[in-house]
Amino acid sequence: EVDEILNDVEAVMVDVALVETEVDEILTDVEAVMVDVALVETEVDEILNDVEAVMVDAVLVETEVDGTLIDVEAETVVVTIEAVMMIALTSVIEKHAESDQVTPIIVVQNQFDHVVTKETIETIEVNLGDSRSTLS
Repeated sequence: EVDEILNDVEAVMVDVALVETEVDEILTDVEAVMVDVALVETEVDEILNDVEAVMVDAVLVETEVDGTLIDVEAETVVVTIEAVMMIALTSVIEKHAESDQVTPIIVVQNQFDHVVTKETIETIEVNLGDSRSTLS
């Protein structure tokens, strides 16, 4: 009888160990999902930070264009800013091609339209190649 009781106890211990293993697996899955979500949030944060930084740069350029920078320098800086915006937008649009999130991001781009000249746009098209067609 004692043997049987011990065997039962051992069997219960094995069952408990199996349950713990299953719980571990569930926790691991949950942790993996949490990590994935965190990575997505981080990527979105980085894109948003890039856009915010570009917006600040654009404001600074507008301020400096008044007198400090000559037109050629200003044009070059604006091209750089617009190119960064286009690349950031392209990556966002590729990730959310069928999402409603695209529209507000395009609105962000439209805020820069007053800074862009025809020459700037042509330069961006040359620099970015096919990236621009993704946006159109």
